[in-house]
Amino acid sequence: MRHAAWIAFTVLAPASGFSQKPTSLDAGSIPKEFTGYQGTLLIELQNSRKWDGRAQKAFTQEYRGPVKFVQAQEVGSYEDTENYRFLLSRDRYVKEIGGFEATTYYERLRLVDRTTGTSTSSPSTDFEGQLLKTYAKELERMRKR
Repeated sequence: MRHAAWIAFTVLAPASGFSQKPTSLDAGSIPKEFTGYQGTLLIELQNSRKWDGRAQKAFTQEYRGPVKFVQAQEVGSYEDTENYRFLLSRDRYVKEIGGFEATTYYERLRLVDRTTGTSTSSPSTDFEGQLLKTYAKELERMRKR
């Protein structure tokens, strides 16, 4: 049965679009309120050496604005929502495709506007490094506007 599930996954996953490398973001992945943002972007660390390292690398290389990498329990201590308006975090889940549960984790980035409580999300992917890099580039482009 495991073999049949694997075959179904390898056939269905590429067709579903979930295993595509993100080279661009959907409209609405980043709120228009981020345009010209000069405050410090908070990035929530995940206690995952791999993910945290990739996030730090992507935002160090691609994003030129001020960034603060924080643990989830520290976010509340950044009460100044004018300077720390946006929080970037990761949503991670296993996707069911064609009735089979995939063994691959899918990720999407969520950008929360802490002044309004609203959030936007990136497309889902299993290429977290590429997603982080693409998202950091787009945030930088929006920030410079």
